[in-house]
Amino acid sequence: DGLDANQWYTRWPIPSKDTTYTVTVSNFSVPGLGSQTQIYNVTVYNPSDRGDNEEAAQIIGPAIGVAGVSTDYSFTPVSFAESYEVMLASVAEEEFFEGGESGSGNLIDSTSPSYELICSEASSAGSHALHLAHPNAASESFELDNTFVPSTASALYFDSQLGYATTDESLQVQISRDDGTSWETIYEEVGCGGFCQSSFTPRTVPLVDYADSFIRIRFLYHYGGGYYYSCTSTNCGLLVDNIQLEDVAEVIEADIEPAADPTFSLTASAPGNYVLAARAIPWEGYPGIDWGPFFYLTMNTRIELSDAIAVLRSLESGSDRYTLADAIEVLKVFDGN
Repeated sequence: DGLDANQWYTRWPIPSKDTTYTVTVSNFSVPGLGSQTQIYNVTVYNPSDRGDNEEAAQIIGPAIGVAGVSTDYSFTPVSFAESYEVMLASVAEEEFFEGGESGSGNLIDSTSPSYELICSEASSAGSHALHLAHPNAASESFELDNTFVPSTASALYFDSQLGYATTDESLQVQISRDDGTSWETIYEEVGCGGFCQSSFTPRTVPLVDYADSFIRIRFLYHYGGGYYYSCTSTNCGLLVDNIQLEDVAEVIEADIEPAADPTFSLTASAPGNYVLAARAIPWEGYPGIDWGPFFYLTMNTRIELSDAIAVLRSLESGSDRYTLADAIEVLKVFDGN
């Protein structure tokens, strides 16, 4: 992969898919057999990224219901699972904006104390921007303190400006699908070796590859060794402003419970939109593989007659918007059972 194992700063990037490598170990001795060569294959994979052909626990049940009323669900079993976990997360689809205008309360600041993350000397929207520099030979970053659920139409928008930056320094926008344990770069801009940009430039990063998953987002001013500008004024390093997310739901609260078998009941405490998912635990002590396909729920204070008619007409027309389970749930509510 073009990586140099002899460099201290070399990191193996997270694989985008299961990748098999052939490893050759040569010139080692075995008593009585002399010099030997051993060749074997190693498959590297990301346990947080479920492959297209891998087994997954898929939720089965009604997509609409009533808050405060117990509803039965199940999920498809996974052959290698010793146990399961079920997650119910309340989500809200709201406009998201970040540019330091309200302070750093919604940010995780991982910068040096020698300069301020939020600056007022430059901005592309409002009166503030977010500033990252390299006062020391180390990467600096800030993270949006939110968990998001993108859709196939989701995109990240932001404005950026690189001031003085060497070719060993770069802006990296990164995504984590395991709550910040590991990060993968989805956008990168490398410094020019001098003063790079005198104004902000709008950027757009599609998030279609992360649809129906939990993600966190951070902006990293990366340093991987070599030369760097150590100045911390706003014309040095990176400025970011006007961060926006389109067609993305924000996770308000998530509750994870163990499940011994693939049938369970849940009661949503309040009306609103929810994400329901299950995942397999291969063995005790393992944190679990990736969540199965997300199942989207709408919990109402009550089910209106118009909702019931829409469900039944959808079934009659052959549409896949609602299922038979939805119709049964609607009729149970009207029947009082």
